[in-house]
Amino acid sequence: MLLIIPVLWIGSAISGWFAFFAWLAVPVVVFWVYTASRDAKVNRHARNIGMSGDSYRQQMAGPNLILIVWNTAINAGIFTFAWVLSTIF
Repeated sequence: MLLIIPVLWIGSAISGWFAFFAWLAVPVVVFWVYTASRDAKVNRHARNIGMSGDSYRQQMAGPNLILIVWNTAINAGIFTFAWVLSTIF
């Protein structure tokens, strides 16, 4: 995960500079896949030890959504900043 975030930031800056607006969907997909895979792993572990895992899923729905929205907003900000700079220069 530590490598994914800088790669997304660099990708957002480069895509913003070249006005490649389809890039804005990439951070959403990446963080959705990350949270879904992490939740699946925890649910699998909970089932292995005899728990249902449903309470974890319910508790993490909000924080996962916040993670996706917040990181998408950061990447959109970087994209917009680079796009504005490209129009100025």
